Amino acid sequence: MAWEQGDQGRMGKYASILAYARPHWPAFAALAVVTALYSMAAALQPWPTQILVDHVLGRAPVPGWLAAWTGPNPSARLLLILVTAGAVSIFILQSTLDTLTSWGWTLVGRRMVFTLAQDLMASLQRRSLIYHRTTPVGDTLMRITGDSWSSYKLVETSVFDPLQAVFGIAFMATLMVNANLRLTIVVLAAAPVVVAASMLGGRRLRSLAQRHRVVQGGMLAHFQQVLTGIPVVQAFGQEGREESRFQGFADASVQLQQQTALVSGLNTLAWGLIASLGAGLTLWMGAREVLAGRLTLGALLVFVAYLASVQRHVRTLASIYPELQLQSAIVARAHEALTTPPEVSDRAGALRLGRVSGRIAFEQVSFAYGEGQAALSEVSLQA
Repeated sequence: MAWEQGDQGRMGKYASILAYARPHWPAFAALAVVTALYSMAAALQPWPTQILVDHVLGRAPVPGWLAAWTGPNPSARLLLILVTAGAVSIFILQSTLDTLTSWGWTLVGRRMVFTLAQDLMASLQRRSLIYHRTTPVGDTLMRITGDSWSSYKLVETSVFDPLQAVFGIAFMATLMVNANLRLTIVVLAAAPVVVAASMLGGRRLRSLAQRHRVVQGGMLAHFQQVLTGIPVVQAFGQEGREESRFQGFADASVQLQQQTALVSGLNTLAWGLIASLGAGLTLWMGAREVLAGRLTLGALLVFVAYLASVQRHVRTLASIYPELQLQSAIVARAHEALTTPPEVSDRAGALRLGRVSGRIAFEQVSFAYGEGQAALSEVSLQA
């Protein structure tokens, strides 16, 4: 039950950051269309190779769709020209769509980042003086300049990359089923197992990410304090002490990065081993299909190319959970900065200031930034 509550709270934080993508939904819809076209072009990329192997270098009869263009008995020269033109055309189309996708995503993504950074700055500058006295400036800078990128990474991880992977797998699966259903099942069978293996170590990665973020904030705070107080540091000869403090932050950061790399490496090893076993089984069964005459050599090469692409897309889907775990610490910090109410706010039911006549009176006013630290106590004055 505790895990469910924590998971629901985390989803709420993700939703609050993903809300920054809502104003840009028309752009995201256009990007989805371009991404689908790009995935379609990527799925067609290996097919000129099949035509080259089966119908130019080999003696297999051309399929019906190609015979409609070339006739039932085209010359090898004509087929070679079509293969070359097709490969070049697919490359140009794919590169154009990829450039357009990257340009559009960069434009929309940066707008989300700057909007979130603006809201973070607006929220943090309304916090009380006691908050800014007790919170290092480096930590505040990290929240505005670093945590604001959580909107970009979160949309990229949970929406943009998975959409491209799903489109790619769907188009390639459709073409593979038409070529050989049995081999298609083998290629796709390992996908759920790879995704399940990717979830190993997710909690550990989230904990390491949270600790590393704290260390980075402390390092920036140390930079700020030393640079702003450099006359005092030099006057008291404390350069060596400050260097030792920085060394402590650096050692802690390196240690956490090493632990993160180890956990991520073991995670990658688990699903990489499963993916390799799937690749070996695909090649073994594909060779048997070719020897039995149920599959051409060119079609097997297409399956091999699709195998690498499907595995790449599956790795993208498999990395969603670990990546979200790594991003959860940043998202939590951004969500906290946005939703924490200011320590000093108007009292409910307070009288609204009307027209000012030039005379202000305070009658027994008390104010404190924190408990036991009164700034004003029973002060009365007229101005």
